[in-house]
Amino acid sequence: MILFSSDFADALKKGIKNSSESIVICSAFIKVNAIKLILKDVSNQVSVSVVSRWSKHDLVYGASDLEVYEWCESQGYRFGVNRALHAKLYSIDCETIFLGSANLTHRGLSISGAGNIEIGTQINPKVTDLQKLSAFIEDEVEWIDSSLFEEMAVEVEKAKLSKVNEEKQDWSDSVKSQLEKDIKYLWMHELLFTSPSDILNMNFDDEQSVHDFELLKLDLTSLDSEALKAGFIESRLFAWVRCCVGYDNEVRFGWLTNQLHNALLDDNTPYRREVKEFIVILFDWFKYMPEKFEVKKYNRSETVTLKS
Repeated sequence: MILFSSDFADALKKGIKNSSESIVICSAFIKVNAIKLILKDVSNQVSVSVVSRWSKHDLVYGASDLEVYEWCESQGYRFGVNRALHAKLYSIDCETIFLGSANLTHRGLSISGAGNIEIGTQINPKVTDLQKLSAFIEDEVEWIDSSLFEEMAVEVEKAKLSKVNEEKQDWSDSVKSQLEKDIKYLWMHELLFTSPSDILNMNFDDEQSVHDFELLKLDLTSLDSEALKAGFIESRLFAWVRCCVGYDNEVRFGWLTNQLHNALLDDNTPYRREVKEFIVILFDWFKYMPEKFEVKKYNRSETVTLKS
């Protein structure tokens, strides 16, 4: 069922009002007044978990509100952060899931007057869908406590006053280290389909090149070697490599192929020989970044070491 704008919001609000067990909200942007309104009729018996992206830039410029954590805490709800979150998902009682483009904001859900034109859908999840959502919630979300919140709040307030490097606001190393979660699973669309040289000679008629260009959040005005390396380091694929390989451990090509095959969450997992093709591309990226990776070639295989 395809739902547009207010129809999506109305169906979501009705589902939340009738919930009896659990609600999971994943939204890149969350505004405090919007979450108060959308959850105002929830029973005290319902377990609520809320996940947002909460980049420092989002909070400094008002795309999301710091007050969301404080309100969730006052209600006994869990509030967590996944820095790579872009999804908008609302799960109710593990029976209904709303998916779409609508963030938990007034404009996203047309809560007060005019809103954005949003499109979404309502589905009844399968067991495998719920397993994947549970794995994400438990393994890839950092649940915020008062200590971490206070540290983040101080940084946001200082950034609001300074307004230095407005487009490059980022958390301190201290906060980032606390938000950094091990990435144990990947989707196929989070893999790289092309090598660095392919992207530097960008062909927008090639779907795989376009996929990688968007995945690495690149910009034509600054498409160079440093931008490629920075995009790779910020990707979930690199986070998975870091988690899987660890620092200063030499691992073989075949071992990494097997690890990636086991890490993919897609229902139709590719055959091992197909996964091998992705590892070939990944080794191209390793070789492109000798300051970060050491690749050794043996008679019949290669190894990689992630430098500390």
